[in-house]
Amino acid sequence: MIIHKKIKRSMLENKSQYFGAFALIVISCLFFTMFNLLSYNLENIKNSFGDKYIQEDANLITDKKLSNISDLETKFNMIIEEGKSFDYSVSEDKVLRIFSENTKVNIPAITTGKPLSSNNILIDPAYGKANNLKIGDTININGKPFTIYGFMSLPNYIYPLKSEGDLLVDSHNFGIAVVSKDDFNGLNDGASFYQVKFNQTSEDLSSKISKFKDLLHSDNITILNWMNSSANMRITMVDTKLKGIN
Repeated sequence: MIIHKKIKRSMLENKSQYFGAFALIVISCLFFTMFNLLSYNLENIKNSFGDKYIQEDANLITDKKLSNISDLETKFNMIIEEGKSFDYSVSEDKVLRIFSENTKVNIPAITTGKPLSSNNILIDPAYGKANNLKIGDTININGKPFTIYGFMSLPNYIYPLKSEGDLLVDSHNFGIAVVSKDDFNGLNDGASFYQVKFNQTSEDLSSKISKFKDLLHSDNITILNWMNSSANMRITMVDTKLKGIN
């Protein structure tokens, strides 16, 4: 009883100190809950984005053109799309990476504007903002004028790093853009690569990838470069930042 009275008297004498500690605990709990909810919601948005716009499981470069894509898709229950890209030097230090429009894998997600049509271009919003570019503006690529039709994000460039070894995005000096396949071919530039997405089955993804690589090898097709999405910093950096919130 005496101990209880001492505790009560001590708390009354140091009300501000105890109230401050209590308030700090409450605020900490609120922030912890808010950050957990934010992380959970962002994780769901990221996953939905990848599912809706068919984020690749891997991309590869081969020494020969894949001529039997439909057969490979059927055999491995997968989606394959050839992509093309090249770096256009806007100025000495500024580069815009141009991609041909995909319709099967890594589909451009238009955040503002309209779908592509002839002589139009979609650019990533961070690059547009950093360089004061707006919808309706004209930019020249290899001497050909393109009208900015909208802003978009690519599932394989959620975190648009210029090089695979980069850690920070430089939106002022590097951006990505998409033009139609016909317009891209008319630019007479670029290199080909392939993007693959395996449909979900009970078989492990690594096993599917291994069998796919083995078949290419048996067809005398050399894989010059292969990157799994799990090793692609342009995709995984988002997961790293989400973990930092928790």
